[in-house]
Amino acid sequence: MAESLYTINIKLNNKNCLVVGAGNVSERKINGLLESRANVTVVSPEFTGGILSLKGHPKLSLVAREFQENDLKNMFLVISATNNRNLNSRIASLCNSKNILINVVDDPENSSFFVPSVVRRGDLSIAVSTGGKSPALASKIGRELLSQFDEKYAKYLDILGEIRDWAKIEIKDPLKRKEMLTQLLEIDIYELIKLHEDGLIKERTLNVYPYSGT
Repeated sequence: MAESLYTINIKLNNKNCLVVGAGNVSERKINGLLESRANVTVVSPEFTGGILSLKGHPKLSLVAREFQENDLKNMFLVISATNNRNLNSRIASLCNSKNILINVVDDPENSSFFVPSVVRRGDLSIAVSTGGKSPALASKIGRELLSQFDEKYAKYLDILGEIRDWAKIEIKDPLKRKEMLTQLLEIDIYELIKLHEDGLIKERTLNVYPYSGT
């Protein structure tokens, strides 16, 4: 039976993260970590031009040498992306013994977590994971989701969040509030955005739920 995975989103703001290796794959991982506002240290004898172009980023440190066990000190999360399987395996073993989250690129057996393919539209994040079995399939599905969920969904989610905050004040009954927010999703996304732009969204909501404040 396949191993059961627990899917979570981790806040990495100001968390210390280590990337070992500095090839093209590492470059993508580094950019993702920096977007999450993590403190990123990269250890590698050499760096790609793309990684070198990030030099000077306030949350990035480049260490030009081979990996040392001491590099793991105070690390919250580690990504090992070298082309040396023995080194990757050693790093994984060290991380597991120290209870540090570890992802070894293209080696799910030595990883304690996997980085999913993610579609982002503002605060909307849709993650696709294959448990490390086929990153290519995860990427393919991610590309399909990009066309299905266009840029309008960022604004759509902002509007839903705004209405939810307002409803917490105006509709005291939690069951009625939940029902209203659920029904709101039945309104076409483009119609909802237009109602919001015209300043009619709250009026539309109160027409359906005239018991605000109760």
